Amino acid sequence: MRPDEITKLELSEKLRLVEDIWDSIAASNSELPMPEWQKTN
Repeated sequence: MRPDEITKLELSEKLRLVEDIWDSIAASNSELPMPEWQKTN
């Protein structure tokens, strides 16, 4: 989806898009490297 398409969405549609993106990030969280300092805190 292009930025100009996003600006045309209703607020509820934008929130759903953000939710979908966040869910996607959370699902792949195990693939993200965690710095050592964060693991010890």
